[in-house]
Amino acid sequence: MFVVEFSLQKDRVTTRHGKLLIDSTPLSQFLCAVYDSAKALFDHGVGAIAENRKVLNVLEKEIASFEMWRTSLDVEHMKSKNRRNR
Repeated sequence: MFVVEFSLQKDRVTTRHGKLLIDSTPLSQFLCAVYDSAKALFDHGVGAIAENRKVLNVLEKEIASFEMWRTSLDVEHMKSKNRRNR
């Protein structure tokens, strides 16, 4: 078992294991990767665990919630960018 830590620093998500920097990714790319992974898990799970929809229902709800949150971040980021460009 190992621990991976994520942190947001200046519109980038850094991934670390202890003091070792593993990755630094723009926030938008990180969010797309998380969303794509959750969506792929959901799509795969539909066929694999169709008899127990409870897990899929929770995942579906969280995917929708994440999409709303990501969209709100995009809006806030654009507002902030527009203020800086004035």
